[in-house]
Amino acid sequence: MTYRPTILFRVNADVSVGLGHVSRCRSLMLALSSKTECRFSVMTDATEVVSRVLLGISYDLYEIGGTASNPRFNAVVVDLPDPGGVKESFREIADLIVCLDDSGVGLDDQDILIRPNLLVASAPEGMPEDCYWAGQPILHPDFAVLSQIPNTEMQLGKKQLFICFGGSDPYRITLRVAPLLKLLRHDVLVYVVIGAAFHHVEELTASVSGDARFIVQQNIPDIARVLRNADLAIISGGTLLYEACASGVPSIVICQNQEQLLESDIAHAAEAAISLGESANVSDENILSAVERLIDNDSLRQKMGDAGRSLVLPDGAAQLASRLLTCLGKRRAT
Repeated sequence: MTYRPTILFRVNADVSVGLGHVSRCRSLMLALSSKTECRFSVMTDATEVVSRVLLGISYDLYEIGGTASNPRFNAVVVDLPDPGGVKESFREIADLIVCLDDSGVGLDDQDILIRPNLLVASAPEGMPEDCYWAGQPILHPDFAVLSQIPNTEMQLGKKQLFICFGGSDPYRITLRVAPLLKLLRHDVLVYVVIGAAFHHVEELTASVSGDARFIVQQNIPDIARVLRNADLAIISGGTLLYEACASGVPSIVICQNQEQLLESDIAHAAEAAISLGESANVSDENILSAVERLIDNDSLRQKMGDAGRSLVLPDGAAQLASRLLTCLGKRRAT
């Protein structure tokens, strides 16, 4: 009988948390599926939102406290904003416990801790180094595929701007930035991309109505291709920043929180992005000035794009999937 690893993903999502946790779980699921046939289950406190994000994947979906059809899993992957505060006992249902934690110490009973970003942090005290996997963002496999295609064609005609502030945009930065860019005198195309948990679609659409340069798209399945075609991205930090870097697209970053600021500072220092700081401290003048500085400077954008590619590997999800499957194979053999 063919071995099909059973893997449970425990993930949360809402307007304040955003969809970054769910998105990277989806990326890891797709990477795992590309290497072997897996049986996935997902447990969440936001089944409706999660089901709109986990597209193109077969899985069983359960609410927190629900009963899973599979009483035990080969692995559970826990990706929560504060995994250290979780009271659930995953050891009772899984052979291997994997935790995704951006800056904390993960779970008490974890076997593997994954730090899916570029933040410099050592392994928690007492954790073996080979159980601490850090330094590679988890991006959708499309970014790795597109990175293999030379982008040698000269951009002709209108320059393309990409605007996105995550799946929910809790601070409504999109509603501020999009109409602000109507002040640009350039003949551009502005792709405003919003996520599945963005609840101000009508207000956003009204704010850019009458300006044919703006295209509003929600929960698009091919964000990698849209971003790859952009000349400049105006985004928040986190996964979006890593996606822009991997795509070789220079970005202007307006951060949602302190953690995003730390990440964007790394990209800024590497000259892959311009970090304007946290949204509350960024003026409209700073935003427009940064856009004006980059939009006509082809050589600077090219330099920033090259720096981004050097900073972020597009196939981090595939590398993590291979390591995870190797661990599961070793456990099964013992």
